[in-house]
Amino acid sequence: MSVIKLDSSTHFVIDYRSCPSGVGTIYFSSGRSVLVTEGDCGPKSMDEARAMIKEEFLPTEVCSIPFSMGEFWDEGNLELGKILVRNDVQYVVDSELAYEFEDLVESFDQRVFTIKSWLKIRGIKESACQS
Repeated sequence: MSVIKLDSSTHFVIDYRSCPSGVGTIYFSSGRSVLVTEGDCGPKSMDEARAMIKEEFLPTEVCSIPFSMGEFWDEGNLELGKILVRNDVQYVVDSELAYEFEDLVESFDQRVFTIKSWLKIRGIKESACQS
């Protein structure tokens, strides 16, 4: 397996911390970042983000899924997939799924999947994310 140069690609890092900022963050090679949040977790706007997050960790923007993914898993999962595809995400860093799906990991040391493999694991049809 190879080492992926994440700093030169668009990638999404899932936030598994016990007190997460949101679902995760999309990072762009330009330095821009998008915090993805949902109904039960994280700020819903940049104004809320500025009030909750230290300035040095502020994303460039917030994209909020307007309902609880815990309550509406399938719909939330699909919405997350659409956000990632719309933002041309190439890789997903998923430290938990990497242990469950080692055969689909692009770089195990980094816990990185291609977006195509990650969507497949999550049961999200890539074609459904195009709309």
